[in-house]
Amino acid sequence: MAAARSPRTRSAWLALLLAIPPMLAMLYVGRWRRALGYLTVFLLMFAAYLGGGFAGLPVFTLDFSFTVGCVVITLLGMGDAWRIARGQRERFDGGWYSCWPFLLGLPLVLITVTFLTFTYLVGPFRIPATSMEPTLLRGDFLLAWKWPYRNYGTYGIPITSDLQPDPAALPARGDIVLFRFTGDPGIVYIKRVIGLPGDRVVIDRGVLTVNAQAASRRPTGKHLHDVEIHEETLDGRRYHVLGGSAQRGVSVSMTVPPGHYFVLGDNRNASNDSRHWGFLPQTHLVGRPLWIWWSVGEDGRVRRDRLGMPVR
Repeated sequence: MAAARSPRTRSAWLALLLAIPPMLAMLYVGRWRRALGYLTVFLLMFAAYLGGGFAGLPVFTLDFSFTVGCVVITLLGMGDAWRIARGQRERFDGGWYSCWPFLLGLPLVLITVTFLTFTYLVGPFRIPATSMEPTLLRGDFLLAWKWPYRNYGTYGIPITSDLQPDPAALPARGDIVLFRFTGDPGIVYIKRVIGLPGDRVVIDRGVLTVNAQAASRRPTGKHLHDVEIHEETLDGRRYHVLGGSAQRGVSVSMTVPPGHYFVLGDNRNASNDSRHWGFLPQTHLVGRPLWIWWSVGEDGRVRRDRLGMPVR
């Protein structure tokens, strides 16, 4: 005669530990509807966070409120999980989602998918300086497409190096690119491509010339930091620049070697670019910025007019 199988039970202490986040603890104690409820609350809180940004609330207030809300919901979830699990110390009948393979596999799958996505497909980047003003402002957060460039990595840690990007994804004159800085591969820079392999780039007395064709400039009548913004046209591409074509006293006359690019910041008077450290190797390209998904001004408020703006 086969021995009777011991009934399944649930540990209140384990439920308490799993309640960070509460959704996992609710699955552990067999309450999938409550798990969805907690997930919905977190999503609504995040939507309120974004809505507060659109409403012009200071980011510090939003961060503080969101953090407090997460702590409160987590504590409530811990108490809820403890209470339910205490009633399941003798016997527990739960669905397949309460089994350990699923409970352990779900976070692992989510972490793996997130890591692979940010490493190989797309990546979030923050603009910490003013070198790309007026196109990109300090405090802009970008989403960039990384896959075709084959220079993969995340959190400042390169995973691959010296791989040639997909030829179909190579930048054109006027494109903005993200790349690993030649002096420190752990730092990602963002600049605008001015010279392609074989181009002759000359900057003389404030005039930018590529292959004997001067880039045209016209004033826009707008100012940033009391400096007039100009519209520059290079190879049919129009974009805005701040200041002169070169820093005072900086002149350039270079021919871009094969497999390299000449890049400049749009803030021509405050950019550490090819004028100072030379050419960008093609193998250092990381990605192409797509759009601005978040932007915080110097006053700590969200710049609503920049959210969703494509980067060109």
